[in-house]
Amino acid sequence: MINKREALIDALLSELGEEDQQICRRIIEDLNEFGYTPHKENVKGLVLSFKNSGVRQTIAKIGIRVGRNRGVFYSLKFYACENPPEKFADAVRNAVLRSKGQYPCTDCGVCHVREGERGYRCRLPDGTEFVRCGAYVVEIPDLTLGDIDGFNRLLQEQHHYFQTHER
Repeated sequence: MINKREALIDALLSELGEEDQQICRRIIEDLNEFGYTPHKENVKGLVLSFKNSGVRQTIAKIGIRVGRNRGVFYSLKFYACENPPEKFADAVRNAVLRSKGQYPCTDCGVCHVREGERGYRCRLPDGTEFVRCGAYVVEIPDLTLGDIDGFNRLLQEQHHYFQTHER
């Protein structure tokens, strides 16, 4: 008998092409290993957010958009990670530029990492540093099988941070 979580994952996988199925399976295996389970978001399309009841945080989202921007997407929370691969650092910068600086750090305390360091830090094209709120996942565009090791390293670092820091 298939449980609700497996049914959600199967529904997502059935909508994906072969390479995205492989990417998705690898990510979900690691999420599952760290105790993150899928929850269907109440939005258009099929979007799964992965939460861990022990840390009460969403660490990743995987989904399929409908409409004009139809397609699969992968998002990850990695504000506590040091030296993310360039593709992931670029994703933060592009998210800031695309949203015209929305979601700046407001010192809400959600993502206090180290003294004086909060949120996702990125350098903008004009040279200024922007700190984006760490409460949100960051979409990683054009994720490939070659990016999975980097994705999973960041997942592991962020999970470790969640486990070792009181909320």
